[in-house]
Amino acid sequence: MEPATAGGPPRVRLAKSCTRLMLSILLNYGAELGLPACLDLARVLERMTLRVPQPVRKAWKHARPKKLGMSYEQAAAIVAEGLRRGTRGDRSVALGVAAQFELTLRQVDVIGYWEIIQVRLRSSGAL
Repeated sequence: MEPATAGGPPRVRLAKSCTRLMLSILLNYGAELGLPACLDLARVLERMTLRVPQPVRKAWKHARPKKLGMSYEQAAAIVAEGLRRGTRGDRSVALGVAAQFELTLRQVDVIGYWEIIQVRLRSSGAL
């Protein structure tokens, strides 16, 4: 879980996946050898959640930078640059950022998100 760089965030996801993978391999190997307790432990491991130790979580939360909102100057610079470039995509980004800033909306509320639409074809029995 040690950070990749000095002062970086702990690699919690990597530590969890390595721990879970190694335990799973060992327990499944033990189950293949005919040890029934290993199979039971493998099933327990599937439902188990691994948590980050509290001191590591607190240290990481205090070390990460604070989230800051967009300032008016930043929003104005993005809008001006989008209008200066003039392409359709750049103008839509400028409009989206202006709406997001002025209406205090989240980005997903302004531009939306992609959804997969399941299309079902109806087959008619008669031709």
